[in-house]
Amino acid sequence: MRLYHAAMRKGLAVYPYARDAVARVCHDRELGEALRASPEARRLFLECLVSAAERVVPTKHGAPAKGSILRELHDVGLLLAMVPEFQPVVGRVHHDIYHVYTVDVHSVAAVDRLRALQRGELASEHALACRLAGDVARPVPLYVALLLHDVGKGQGGAGHSERGAEQCKPICARLGLSAEDTAEVSWLIREHLTMYHVATRRDLEDPGTVASFAQTIRAGGGSPIERLQKLYLLTVSDISTTSPTAMTSWKARMLDDLFLATSHHLASEQRNQESPDQVVARVRASAALAWPNGKGEPFLDAFVAGMPKFYLVAHEGPVVAAHAQIARRRGAQPAIVGLAPKKHPDAMTLCVVAADRPGLLAKIAAALAANRLEILTAHIFVRPLSLAEIGGSEIEAVDLFDVRRSAREGDEASAPLSEKERQRLEADLQALVRGDVDPQNLLQERRGGGTFRERPSPAVETEIEIDDRASRRFTVIDVYAKDRPGLLFTIANALHGLGLSIARSKIATEGARAADSFYVTEFDGTKVGSPSRYDEIKRSVAAAIERLAREGLA
Repeated sequence: MRLYHAAMRKGLAVYPYARDAVARVCHDRELGEALRASPEARRLFLECLVSAAERVVPTKHGAPAKGSILRELHDVGLLLAMVPEFQPVVGRVHHDIYHVYTVDVHSVAAVDRLRALQRGELASEHALACRLAGDVARPVPLYVALLLHDVGKGQGGAGHSERGAEQCKPICARLGLSAEDTAEVSWLIREHLTMYHVATRRDLEDPGTVASFAQTIRAGGGSPIERLQKLYLLTVSDISTTSPTAMTSWKARMLDDLFLATSHHLASEQRNQESPDQVVARVRASAALAWPNGKGEPFLDAFVAGMPKFYLVAHEGPVVAAHAQIARRRGAQPAIVGLAPKKHPDAMTLCVVAADRPGLLAKIAAALAANRLEILTAHIFVRPLSLAEIGGSEIEAVDLFDVRRSAREGDEASAPLSEKERQRLEADLQALVRGDVDPQNLLQERRGGGTFRERPSPAVETEIEIDDRASRRFTVIDVYAKDRPGLLFTIANALHGLGLSIARSKIATEGARAADSFYVTEFDGTKVGSPSRYDEIKRSVAAAIERLAREGLA
């Protein structure tokens, strides 16, 4: 440990003969026991673990190169000598389709990713994470938690977070961590998947989502802001090292948004915060100023008055005015599509305004899929139209979709639609809403045949979970299935057939697995209430996905 600590501190390479000598003795049980009992060895190990420095290694040609000090400790056996509980995950393969490294390699890579963030090397990809990583006041609990976050996978089976949270306690005590730091490591390991799941599967524009996540942070004890900061850094380091393509710019943006929203929520609890009514009044005034000529008019007033309060709380005035101008264009048409102000640079935002009716989301999903657009998030709002607007009574849907072009990357994926592309999408949607075209026929025609050709990929088990506590107003249905063309339409169509109204949807992809979440109510606006109804939903959605896998959209 002295050898490697000195090599790291001085920026010098360990000679190959010395490395071989260390590797030969590290597997001796008595040496391991003596090493773990040494306070100096524990101190040096922790200093190597949390150091942002890189190890200098000799190459075959003798030239120095940079490398990972933790990977070197693992390679020669010093990591296992200090933490023998790490042995069960060495060479262990993740039993999923989006981890491409073994558990031990992934864990070491995650620690190295945190070092890179601390050095500021990834500022172009993770600007917020780099800034926060450089400000961590007590880094030891974070680094230890990151090293051990998957140690619970050594036994196999579900619940590795909970197992790891317990397994880490004697390890932390042996490494000399205080009771406070040990509790923090245990909490970070137990919650290490929570932030990712909330960011990618829950509606971040729902104040209840942020408030619930903030409560999880507060329940961890200690300083809530510090706990949030460390959980965020652990999540970014973990997800970005599961595979080279796991951390998309969209997922990174979702994690940033959740961190910033929760940080604001926690900070605002310490001071007087605007009430929802004050926010609505401010947004209403700002929307009027953003309207052409800087004045509101009856249509904008009616639009704002009819939209639900949570829509106004989630959007700034100029954005509300832009949505209202798209809605005004609909007139007597069954549906229209407009490009709305982008919420995120990695996606375009479409505003779809249509007469509300059952199954509308399924039709919109079909139109978007037929036009090679992939939905990332969907927010569905409805407003009653006044007699002055239409000369009768009607409910209008104002739906917002963050989308990107399928099979495209980077700026090309989020490039705005041309006017010709927008008109074609709008024409497809109008035909679907009028009933002139069947959604399945449209998809078959545009995607080339009765069944879609899929790229070879591992099988994915379909799982359906129903959460009645995630939202006060909606029941949340999480669907995990193999990602394939037509999946979102199939699920939305099945939910419509069950008599459910979809209010919001969030789409995530993990390798070949889609993780789609739907905020639903019964047609009468109530939450899904009975276990028998849960079973019916699970059976029907699973059957629809199975038919899609077997027959395509034929």
